[in-house]
Amino acid sequence: MTAPRSVAAALRRTRLSSRCRFTPQTIIAPISVNASRSFSITSTNRADASRKIKLTAASYPQLKRNPNFAEVTKEHVQYFKELLGTDSALIDGVNADATDDLASFNSDWMRKYGGQTRLVLKPQTTEEVSKILKYCNENKLAVVPQGGNTGLVGGSVPVFDEIVINTARMNKIRSFDEESGVLVADAGVILEVADAHVGEKGYLFPLDLGAKGSCHIGGNVATNAGGLRLLRYGSLHGNVLGLEAVLPDGTIIDSLSKLRKNNTGYDFKQLFIGAEGTIGIITGVSILCPPRAKAVNVAYFGLESYEQVRKAFREAKGQLSEILSAFELMDGRSQALVQESTGNKPPLEGEYPFYCLIETSGSNAEHDTAKLETFLEHVLGEGIVADGVLAQDETQIQSLWRWREGITESLSHLGGTYKYDVSIPLPELYQLVEDTKIRLTEKGLVGDDDSFPVRAVVGYGHMGDSNLHLNVSVRQYTKEVEQAIEPWVYEWIAKRNGSISAEHGLGVAKKEFIGYSQNDTNIKLMKQLKDLYDPVSAANRQPDACEKNPEQARKINVEATRALAEGTNARGILLIYISTDYVFAGREGEAPYETDAKPQPTNIYGEMKRDGEEAVLEATRESGTGVVLRVPVLYGPTEYNGESAVNIILDAIEKSKDANANLKMDDWARRFPTNTQDVGRVCNDIAVRYIKDKHNLKSLPKILHFSAEEDMTKYEIAQRLAAILGVEIPGMVANKEGNDPNAAVQRPYNTHLSTKVLKEVGINVQAMTFDDWWKAYLKK
Repeated sequence: MTAPRSVAAALRRTRLSSRCRFTPQTIIAPISVNASRSFSITSTNRADASRKIKLTAASYPQLKRNPNFAEVTKEHVQYFKELLGTDSALIDGVNADATDDLASFNSDWMRKYGGQTRLVLKPQTTEEVSKILKYCNENKLAVVPQGGNTGLVGGSVPVFDEIVINTARMNKIRSFDEESGVLVADAGVILEVADAHVGEKGYLFPLDLGAKGSCHIGGNVATNAGGLRLLRYGSLHGNVLGLEAVLPDGTIIDSLSKLRKNNTGYDFKQLFIGAEGTIGIITGVSILCPPRAKAVNVAYFGLESYEQVRKAFREAKGQLSEILSAFELMDGRSQALVQESTGNKPPLEGEYPFYCLIETSGSNAEHDTAKLETFLEHVLGEGIVADGVLAQDETQIQSLWRWREGITESLSHLGGTYKYDVSIPLPELYQLVEDTKIRLTEKGLVGDDDSFPVRAVVGYGHMGDSNLHLNVSVRQYTKEVEQAIEPWVYEWIAKRNGSISAEHGLGVAKKEFIGYSQNDTNIKLMKQLKDLYDPVSAANRQPDACEKNPEQARKINVEATRALAEGTNARGILLIYISTDYVFAGREGEAPYETDAKPQPTNIYGEMKRDGEEAVLEATRESGTGVVLRVPVLYGPTEYNGESAVNIILDAIEKSKDANANLKMDDWARRFPTNTQDVGRVCNDIAVRYIKDKHNLKSLPKILHFSAEEDMTKYEIAQRLAAILGVEIPGMVANKEGNDPNAAVQRPYNTHLSTKVLKEVGINVQAMTFDDWWKAYLKK
């Protein structure tokens, strides 16, 4: 065996060739493993900082802002300021322009996703997170949790004007048990800080990422990050012992167990691991940390084919087994990009189609050395490995790892990157890269000059868990490239029973493609769990919510209604089912609608209410104990304006004080706003009347209509309310265009309800006047 020789000032290595054999003298000795190999995502290495960020809402036009959510007002900001108690805990873009301060929270480090938040909150305790979410839930304010914002699929970046809840100030190490190796820490603790803390006690955080200098452990858990050493230490599903989280309604879930065994019911923490913050915000983590290795070896190989890579991996698992901690795959193009970006001399003199980085970690240097010597002699002698180097000190370990961890940063210097983090069975893992190159080349999208949008197609990843990172480096993001890749890449993966997300999560980028990895039954169950933790108010008078959540709307408006009707019927209880004027088409010239008019709803909301009516009448047909009362749009006392389609116009009035608001308000559809107190009185009168004549229930009308008679559009409602408030609304524009034929929800023009039958039953149909009630209400 030849003695080690220098090929670069920064890297001494042991040369591997077919003409040499390994001897004990040429194997590296155990070294210290406290080296930092982290990459912090900062303003200096954010992808192409000069490139303007396109709004996510523009890139994904299928995403629509949920009309159930209110917009942030100055009053909301004041509440949060009083709660958090310091200006540094809040970035306020509502009361003043804070575009620059909000920029890093409104985009990801790749500058691919752009949000529109005007408010960032930085709580320091779980109790503050709880109060924030409780307030937001009560006031229908949308939020997005955000940690280090190092993700790759846009999951931590707002799409519209959601409030960002950033965990950066939740950065306390709560405890570490040196006997059990259990760490308890805030969700905002940076991964590298957590690893350094346990490292001082001889332990290792069981997750290692290239972005460990910026990412938060709460975000790691929320996305179920895999990292570089999953092969040795397993996934977070196995290492996380407990979690502390806050549900959307502010409820604190305290499950910060330090026990490895606790078989006393459901393991709630597993639902939060990988849930990407969709069912709650993780605020604390309890995690098992293994002892830090005393001897670490790192080798870097060049190989001639992917088949050779697979052979090397099989041999590594068989011969290195318990000390094998990482087996990383990099293709030749990825390593060339790192060289171009850094200017460093490659570890190997020759160029190869594939490279692998192997790491071993153990507690007995002599034992590890012997195993590694045997393995290296074998793969060289069998021609599996063409060339390679072994690190001989701490500096060399860092240098070799940078050729793997530096790929992402090197790609960011070239422009944009379409990133696909996928799981594929090992035999076909790299074939996806090859097929993607072929597809994009055949479409004329790949080239060396600026006339081609695609620079390169790169593949690298973790052989230990069949995780490939497919990266398509582009000069700019274009629809042409995106449509060439998606959904083709997901179809390719689905045909091989792979997963479209291995460790980065779904975020915004992959949400609509989940069906390629999960079947309908699983997706339905996920939605049910999401609804359980974060209920959707589909029963409210919010037609758009029903369009977005038809399954949930049907459960509440039809299935739950049927169960309720069957229950009341069995007990002889009178049920008054409040329905809507939206069961009618509302075409011009058809109103007023009598109770026997045929329902012809134009949207899912109307269909659900019609089906709910039928469920009530069918369940109570024999007893006559079911009554349907249809009412129009309602207004009245509410906890927050968003509870009523009329009351919420007050928020629009506030915005329209600004002459530049250009807020369009419908001035086409005819509405007959009716007060909820009148509806309550009518329901009481119906109950009294029907119970009084309980022996003749079957002969009494089963469908009734109640409505006020004042006719106005929403624009006219706004004008009347503004007059009562004594304010001008120059920023509000009357929209007389009617329905957009392409809109998901088609709203009726006029669904005025006739109260004729209600009068015949003997019920007083007189309604209070709109202006009088609002004058008294607003005065209070």
